[in-house]
Amino acid sequence: MWIVFLVALVVPLGRAQREYFLQTNASSWAPARQHCKVCYRELATVTAENAQHLLDTLNNSKAAWVGLRRMLNVSEVPPLNTTENQSQWFDGIAPWFLSNNTDDTWFSFFDGRLPWSRWSNGDAVTFHNWYPGRPIPKPMPESENCDPNANTHMCPQLEKLLQCVDDPEAKDALNRNALGQTSTESPNTTSFSETQTPFDPSVTVPTISGFGPSTDVPTVSPPSFSPCPNRDPIEADLNKFVEDACLVLLNFGLWWERNCSEDLPYICYDDRFHGEVNVFDITYTSASLSWLEAPGEISGYRVEVKSDQNNWTNPLTSNLTSELQNLTAGTKYTVYVFPVKCERDLNPQKISFYSQPDFIQNLTVPDNEIQETSVTLYWSPPAQGGVDFYHVCLRNTSSDVTCQNITAHHQTKLTKHTISHLEPGGTYIVEVSAEVADMSIPGRRFNQTFYTRPRSVENLSYRDHNTTWFMVVWDPPSVGTASTYHVRMAYTNGTLVHNLSSSLTTYQPDSPLKPGYEFIITVKAQVNATLEGNPKTIHAFTVPDPVRDLTLTVTGQTIGASWTGPDNGQYQNFSVTLFDPDRRSVSSNITHHHRWLFSDLKAGARYTVKVLVLGVGNQNSTEKENSTFTWPNTPRNFSVISGNKSCISLGWDVPDQSENVTILYNVSYTTTFWGRSGENNTSSTSYTWCGLEPGTTFDFFVKVFAGNLYSQNVTVQGETDPDLRNITISILCGSSDSLGCNKEGAKSSLLRELENHFSERLGGIHFDLNWQE
Repeated sequence: MWIVFLVALVVPLGRAQREYFLQTNASSWAPARQHCKVCYRELATVTAENAQHLLDTLNNSKAAWVGLRRMLNVSEVPPLNTTENQSQWFDGIAPWFLSNNTDDTWFSFFDGRLPWSRWSNGDAVTFHNWYPGRPIPKPMPESENCDPNANTHMCPQLEKLLQCVDDPEAKDALNRNALGQTSTESPNTTSFSETQTPFDPSVTVPTISGFGPSTDVPTVSPPSFSPCPNRDPIEADLNKFVEDACLVLLNFGLWWERNCSEDLPYICYDDRFHGEVNVFDITYTSASLSWLEAPGEISGYRVEVKSDQNNWTNPLTSNLTSELQNLTAGTKYTVYVFPVKCERDLNPQKISFYSQPDFIQNLTVPDNEIQETSVTLYWSPPAQGGVDFYHVCLRNTSSDVTCQNITAHHQTKLTKHTISHLEPGGTYIVEVSAEVADMSIPGRRFNQTFYTRPRSVENLSYRDHNTTWFMVVWDPPSVGTASTYHVRMAYTNGTLVHNLSSSLTTYQPDSPLKPGYEFIITVKAQVNATLEGNPKTIHAFTVPDPVRDLTLTVTGQTIGASWTGPDNGQYQNFSVTLFDPDRRSVSSNITHHHRWLFSDLKAGARYTVKVLVLGVGNQNSTEKENSTFTWPNTPRNFSVISGNKSCISLGWDVPDQSENVTILYNVSYTTTFWGRSGENNTSSTSYTWCGLEPGTTFDFFVKVFAGNLYSQNVTVQGETDPDLRNITISILCGSSDSLGCNKEGAKSSLLRELENHFSERLGGIHFDLNWQE
């Protein structure tokens, strides 16, 4: 019994598609070819295109027959005339060198004589991949008589002798002797020759023992030769010429020739069969089939019918027609007709068709699938059988109809389809029917009436918000109508605040809200108080309460701010900002704590601290602010710049650590004689006092004041220009000493006493006291 195994590969060659089959039942070449011709097409041919694919079919087989024989359809090559024409085609010399004839007689030499020239299926050998040295050529017939002087061939006996010689020098000498050559190894070597005798391993052959001068006759002593060593019989078998040789494909890709009588696996090929099946008289439950006849020795046809629900196979038949019964409505069937050849299935003839469909079920339009410009329909497939697609038609109140086909999804029992480009608030009738692919029999239509949803409200927003209240406003849909509006407000954690319907387009909470909170507000337009449009949602926020008890503490050039958080509601962080006396922002910070420290500030400057409560949604509380001064430093370089009879101008430098900031100075003066004083404040570093008495010395003072804080005073004296008057005072001198008033020093002493006296009395008034003779 013939055993057929796997289909190795399908390879397109020319117009036919070839399939390759490995036959593991070992056989000699001729029966293998016969089996391939009966059950397939032929033994495989090897080309450059399919060589790798054939190797893939070998699997674990090491070698397999393919369709090339040394002498195809010739059991033995006729013997050649070995007496006259020793060199023929098989000896390596082309026959066209044998004659000068220009006719085609030499071509006839190829007929049946040229080995390895044609595949078994008749294809030319366009590709070969022989193992190096293969195939072994047919040996040249050996002649009993050998001419030692011939230059073209070595005597076979001598060749065999040399193969057995172990001594390389002897082998070389004998070889030169047999060829009539002169040794070139030594100038003292004398050439010689011996009469050739047939090779006999037992014969002692003379050996060259040495060489004398060129005039001497060399002495030749007969050496002893060992018999030829025995060769490996497997190697000898592999390297001998095989007369009746066939091609073996080795599993590593190279070619080898073996005797065609050996039993080996083999590879067959066949042309892929392409037929045609027709189906007719299709009903809900039956259909008729017919198909083409397959070539070759076909034992019958097997019909297989497959569907998603059921598969079956009809008994083997020799007819070219068949009837299918008990089909399921609306089901796709695929029919395969397999020609059977040698218990092997050829490429099947195939066709698909649909039985007639049934009606759909349960067409519904759920409310939650109705949108403002679209609806989603649901339905079930027919109770029995299948469907390829659905035919959906939509009719509006104006009787305008639009239809489309919807693909059926067999993996789900419920079909979903969305119809778009509708008008909000419209009335529609939808019809759906099941259909097969060719729409040969339309399905029964089922209809349903529905309404589209109203559009969403527009311009939804909130306004007038404070810590406990806001108002929500919106506009009606721009297209379509809405009778009521569904308003829902909740905290972000889901806690519901209000959920109501109203015909108004405004909404405001009827109870106070919590400060600093975020609310989610959703408004939906309604039709008939049940069908709602798509929601519009916004986030609204109440304002957080402000901080309490903002306190500032001054230490040197450092200000510490502290406060208390809001009593009610919630907040996220605090914004703390410091402003200098010129209302410029010096430092701005965000913190979750209830205090902040500002350092490295200017001396004697008035700083303002503002604190905001930061809530959700970028909602900030009202500001809380407080101001204070840093400790002042003393002004520097206080001096009188200029003066006249009634004015004195003063100047000073900014105190240390007060540069580039506005501070206030307190400037004052006093005079003892007139009992006057003055005081004024300035932010400048100079000041001029006017309305002063001439010729009077004034004490001037300047200090930095910062709120209730003052630096130390800096003092300088200034004198107005005098308005001079001459006053004569007569003094009568009396002395107990004789001529005491005329003593030296009496006048000057009296003058000093008068100056001290007037200085005490005048208190800073300018005067000059001099003697007048």
